[in-house]
Amino acid sequence: MRKLCALCMIGVSLFLPLIVNASDASSVHEDHPYQFKVRNNPGHYAFVRHKISSPVKDTYPGDILALGSTLLLYKKPYCKEDAFQATGVVRAEQWILWKDPWAKSIDIFDSDNVKIGMIEHESSTFGPTTYYLYTYDSAGNTIHIGTALVKKDFSQITIDSSDSSATPITKLYRQGETNDWLVFVYYPDQIDDRIIRIFSGFVVECETSL
Repeated sequence: MRKLCALCMIGVSLFLPLIVNASDASSVHEDHPYQFKVRNNPGHYAFVRHKISSPVKDTYPGDILALGSTLLLYKKPYCKEDAFQATGVVRAEQWILWKDPWAKSIDIFDSDNVKIGMIEHESSTFGPTTYYLYTYDSAGNTIHIGTALVKKDFSQITIDSSDSSATPITKLYRQGETNDWLVFVYYPDQIDDRIIRIFSGFVVECETSL
């Protein structure tokens, strides 16, 4: 049953038209700081599955399914009406042309295919790998919510707030030599829960591709 539900959700997310302009769709936030773990779980289905767990039980578990250039986020239990959460779509031209798996940008859509966020990669020869995270207001204008800086050895990623304080709002830590990542969200009101989960799945997927 779980496999059937997951496959159904993939079919819906891939064939519904994507709405480019954002609306005033509600953002999703936990009401407290929280952490979760993301790890690759190969061979579970005919596609790559990255499992989300909550070691201290302070947020919901789920999965990110990686299918080609698409990341599908859903939470447990899988067959509930609201299980499907969001879709992350890698920019097609970058997915085809860039050999570096980290050199990609992602558009993020909610379960109604309304665009809710964007993760923009910044190409840099000398500095750290950098991503700019955006959401949208009710008029469809982009709002910069944070900047993600990737440590040179790819063991840690810090997402700093977009204001002058540059306060860390989220940190991702690789667990030793594995491709398991522990994610700490310190200021959940500043970042949509679906955006950070899609980004975390993207990180695991990049490392899986190396």
